Amino acid sequence: MLAFASVQEMQDHYKAVRQRIQNSPPKFKYRPVEATKEPTQLPPIQTPQEILSAAKKTDLRGSWDEYGPVSFKKDGVICVKGAEEAPANIPKIWLEEITSLVSDYTKLSPSLIWSHRRDRELVSARFLIWSLAREFCHQHSLPSIGKWCGRDHTTILHGAARGKKLPAYPELARQVQGILDRRSREPKS
Repeated sequence: MLAFASVQEMQDHYKAVRQRIQNSPPKFKYRPVEATKEPTQLPPIQTPQEILSAAKKTDLRGSWDEYGPVSFKKDGVICVKGAEEAPANIPKIWLEEITSLVSDYTKLSPSLIWSHRRDRELVSARFLIWSLAREFCHQHSLPSIGKWCGRDHTTILHGAARGKKLPAYPELARQVQGILDRRSREPKS
């Protein structure tokens, strides 16, 4: 550690250090890269609006897998289908409905399920909700599910994997599928 006799001596020392730093040559020398051959013809750059308009014009039914929207290639451009462009023939179920379904099944209130308590029953109920949401709520991504219930997306991913192993999962999945089947048979207005 440096010891200075006065404030003026300290200021002079730091002024000299700054001068040395400013006058020192750079450590790396940058040189321009020389082009050795002619550049190839690149495809025209598309704006995000052009990509989205191309995605909306295509028929995307059947491009969903069990985890949600998938990417597809149209005219050489890779597009990812967003949740707002869900096919019309897939009925939607919402997180509130799944929460109320699990709440009725487990006899726990939704406010208790979403509290920060870590009782085994509450954690199991959360895991059930997340696994059902992961399978049936194709309009929601993991971060949006996590934002809705105040958790991180990795917590949702872990809980969804654990929830599928719970014994109540197959029965609740049949109930959700029944709701979706009824909605698909209803006439569209």
